[in-house]
Amino acid sequence: DYLSDDWKQENIDNIRSGLVIDVETTGTSYAHDQIIELAMLPFKFNKNDGALIEVNESYSSFNEIREGAEPLSEFVSQLTGIVENDLAGQMINWDVANQLLKTTDLVIAHNAKFDRAFLDAQSLVSKSKHWGCSMSQIDWMAKGFRTRGLELLCQRHGFFVNSHRALSDTEATLHLITSIDKETAKPYLKELLENVKIPQIILEATHAPFESKDLLKSRSYRWSPEKRVWSKLVVEAALEEEKEWLSEKVYPQAMGDKSTAYKVPLKDTFKAD
Repeated sequence: DYLSDDWKQENIDNIRSGLVIDVETTGTSYAHDQIIELAMLPFKFNKNDGALIEVNESYSSFNEIREGAEPLSEFVSQLTGIVENDLAGQMINWDVANQLLKTTDLVIAHNAKFDRAFLDAQSLVSKSKHWGCSMSQIDWMAKGFRTRGLELLCQRHGFFVNSHRALSDTEATLHLITSIDKETAKPYLKELLENVKIPQIILEATHAPFESKDLLKSRSYRWSPEKRVWSKLVVEAALEEEKEWLSEKVYPQAMGDKSTAYKVPLKDTFKAD
């Protein structure tokens, strides 16, 4: 209610730019697959309480399959509704995309680890930006939601989304994170803004026994084929508890704690391994 034109003029230093991004891709590997649809939704917000100030003009585009690449799979077409005819002759304008990235203070995606990897592979500007994740940096479980999936979270908040289409997903994400948290009476975005300032730590379960792979996967560790190690992003406050879990559940007593940990610079949060 306080966001009048006078307030905006008097509080210019409290206004920040955000950019919600979503990509649809031919697969899950940023090194081998490609973006087939990109959507970017810029908006302004109050840095102090996460209140939405304005939504600006979005950009979205299909992107044709590279020459010589594998054709679009039936699974991806069923998931997204996109077929190869939609992509023919279409190309993302990276000049436009990079300009939107340059003018934003915070890039947000619902599963930023996935989207950032594909954006970083195409854009040097993306690599330089701070990224936030509406899936992992808002504690949905603590708020009584047993899922972190965008489609189900939206349904639980009383609205529906044409999921797995990039522009629809960006609009749904923005609507979701600017909805009011009943516990705090503030937009969910405020919690995300607080969490993006907390450095994360990569904890690697170095030399974890092969038979522990399912246990690690169930606790949200991810396998890196390049480094051949299971790893997980944790905040510093949770590091010792996670190391204790590894010692008790993963490493045999005779082996001792073989895990390694290192801090991630804020601008590198959610970067690909």
